Amino acid sequence: MVKRIFLLILFSQVAFAQLDTLWTKNYLEELDSLTMYGESLQPTLDGGYVVLGQQSEVDQSSVLLMKANSDGEHLWTKSLPLTTYEYVDAISIDETSNSGLVVLTMESNFSCSGTVDSTSKAILVLFRLDMNGDTLWTRSYIQDYINYEDLCQYPYPFVFNGITLQNDNFLLFGCFYMYGQKKTWLKKINTVGDSLWENTYDMDDALDITEGQEGNLFITGGYGVQGSPATAYILKINPNGEQEWVQY
Repeated sequence: MVKRIFLLILFSQVAFAQLDTLWTKNYLEELDSLTMYGESLQPTLDGGYVVLGQQSEVDQSSVLLMKANSDGEHLWTKSLPLTTYEYVDAISIDETSNSGLVVLTMESNFSCSGTVDSTSKAILVLFRLDMNGDTLWTRSYIQDYINYEDLCQYPYPFVFNGITLQNDNFLLFGCFYMYGQKKTWLKKINTVGDSLWENTYDMDDALDITEGQEGNLFITGGYGVQGSPATAYILKINPNGEQEWVQY
């Protein structure tokens, strides 16, 4: 059996081109898993770190959280349960203002190595956790916009992410093909998981999103025809999800 472990390395930058390793840690070596890897690393307000990752075995997969202190010492490990479907992908992790955690995953009933058709389904699952990794609430969101028959026909058929906003609301951010056309999708969630608004925008290849001081959202990406150079753009969205302007 092949085993994979989480690896966390802390560097200290002492010159522009030189990094010194302060420590290196291996985690969860005791778990038997065909594949285990870290997806994202979130520094925490207490100086520690939370690693979001997942492990896959022959007949199941699961999402893991591992907390370490500032010296890399292991504090706790949590496994997030599946809610609906058998396949799961860890997407993102963020910290709230009160040291809680927000984790976004995607569950589906299909694999791109298998059959994908009109029966293929996927949902986004949002977990709100306290500082000890205990679940406070879980919410699922169905993506009705996506044509699942197209999901595995493009190099990058869909990309999802999530960020915590200034008031601890949460923003789901997606870029995917919808019946042959690339769309950017936003969904704003309040602190108890309820949807505040949802909208799609006719913009290609949205790559990143950030929140301005007044709650406006700014999306950056590229726009163009396949085979031709892409044009960079910035898209401004107001706090209610309405498009204000786009600059190329």
